[in-house]
Amino acid sequence: MALGLLLIFYVGISVISIGGLLGLYLVKGEKVKKVLFYLMSAWGIALSALQAISLPTNWIAQRVMGLAPGVLCIAALIVHLKAGNGRQKMAAYLLLTVAVAADVLQFIIR
Repeated sequence: MALGLLLIFYVGISVISIGGLLGLYLVKGEKVKKVLFYLMSAWGIALSALQAISLPTNWIAQRVMGLAPGVLCIAALIVHLKAGNGRQKMAAYLLLTVAVAADVLQFIIR
């Protein structure tokens, strides 16, 4: 019973992450891309926080590693806010993609 719920939880996380990232690259409208970027940034930070707080309190190194993709999401937000042209926005999108992918992969590993 509990493993089935965990599987549903993981599949939901994967579908939301993959769908959001695909939408980030495939959508043409700038306003929609901006909204998707902010939603995916919040999603990445939430996944990092979930990863970090789900570990025991004495596993400090693993908790810090769990927060690392969240820091990448924050860096992507900063790059996106300071972006002056399309190449800098693409760099922010790539940073966000790496961060969300790392979050999802951490759920597989642990």
